[in-house]
Amino acid sequence: MLREVLHNQEKGVGPDSDQPSNWLLFVTPVVDRTLLPPSSMQALRPHVVLRQRVLLAEDEAVTRRLLEAGLIRAGFDPVTVPDGQAAWDELQRTNAPQLVVLDWNMPGLDGPEVCRRLRALGKSTYTYMVLVTARNAKSDVVEGLSAGADDFVSKPVDPDELRARLRTGERIVQLEQTLQAKVAELRESADHVAELQGMIPICMHCKRIRNQEQLWEKVETYVERRSSARFSHALCADCLEKHYPDEGVHGHDHDDGHGG
Repeated sequence: MLREVLHNQEKGVGPDSDQPSNWLLFVTPVVDRTLLPPSSMQALRPHVVLRQRVLLAEDEAVTRRLLEAGLIRAGFDPVTVPDGQAAWDELQRTNAPQLVVLDWNMPGLDGPEVCRRLRALGKSTYTYMVLVTARNAKSDVVEGLSAGADDFVSKPVDPDELRARLRTGERIVQLEQTLQAKVAELRESADHVAELQGMIPICMHCKRIRNQEQLWEKVETYVERRSSARFSHALCADCLEKHYPDEGVHGHDHDDGHGG
């Protein structure tokens, strides 16, 4: 089966998104009948499948490869690193994965320490972190959650359990992205309202308004760009008489009522 992979993590090439490099774009032929028009079975066409990137930090090579294979089968795009320091370096990148699987015990930086550092970094986007550990004492759970982890997976790792927990994290990350977009829209609307309510410089002759970019705009252009108001142009009686004296209604106002 033909499979063309379009991916450029370094340059952030991907679908339209605030974080495009968190996705891997696969173009594959579609054989599912439900994805084809119901009228007929057309020739196979490319189908776009988006795979979200997952940072996987595991120091044991065999376990890392097994987890990586499971993530690929689950529909994710794993970015694997062999220790906590490499995971920390990856998370400091501008377009780092927003789903993270960390082994608790690793050389250099352990999983909880990576969680603590990332939360202290105060990134504008949320990162969902899952700790993989054989520990199950309540004190360990408290330590991991206090460090900033979102969830736990016990060793040996069950692939279905890990997939389910990452899908939960994926929904949370997407919800956070939606909320951020809504907040940005509200801020933009509030800025426009504040601008309309403040002191507005207007030319005393042509009545153009100076905007925040120090450019002069027509009144209607200025208002339309900053609100939902729209203008329909007409002529008041004074302007009609001044500019179109022969077309004005005042010619009819002087009718003496005697008729012809």
